[in-house]
This record gives sequence, C-alpha cells and structure tokens, in this order.
Amino acid sequence: MMARYNTSRRRWRHLDFGACQVWLEADIHRIDCRSCCRVRTEQVPWARPSARHITDFENVAAWLAQRMDKASIARLLRCSWEAVDAIVTRVVVDPHRRRPSRPATASAWTKSPTNAAASS
Repeated sequence: MMARYNTSRRRWRHLDFGACQVWLEADIHRIDCRSCCRVRTEQVPWARPSARHITDFENVAAWLAQRMDKASIARLLRCSWEAVDAIVTRVVVDPHRRRPSRPATASAWTKSPTNAAASS
C-alpha cells in the first residue's frame, strides 16, 4: 500500500457551457512514489501533469493557436494569454497526444476516373 500524506483541493478550468465558466474540483493527495522514491502529487485522468485546465480545454486552445493570435484566443476562452502560451507549450511537449493522419499523396488525386477519361 502507498503512503498517503496530505490532501489539497485543486480546480481545473473546463470548456465554457454557454455563457457560464465551468470548473472541476477534486481532492488531490500527495503520495509516496515507490518507482522514483519521492513524494509526488497524484495525477488525474482529465488533465495533463501540472495543468490547471482539462485536456479538452487545452486541445481547443492549441488548435486555435494554429489559426489565430494568443490575445484573441484569451478573449474567446476567457483566460490570460500567458495561460494560452503555457497550454500550447504543454500540448506540443505531451508525448501522448494524438497525431493527425497523413494527407493523401498527390498521385492518389491525379488518378480519378474523370481525369482518366479526359486524357483518353
């Protein structure tokens, strides 16, 4: 059995529900990690380590960061641009994030039936 030390209440920001901000609260324990022989804070399945936003919120912010500036994202998601910057950094470094599938090759698009009929 793991040794459990103190408990603290943490809050994570979720995606807004309409005009209402949504927060997720949970009690987090500090535990004795046998693999690294240190006292660590337990991880939660809905957020990346050291994050204060749930994974869905971070994924939306990272997706938006590919399309618009941080100040606009901060206004849209109602958070600071510093939070957006930290989120983007965390998402890029996350080894468990899903990678987009590769686009189709150009040769697959050039061999369409209409192109083949036109060239005959």
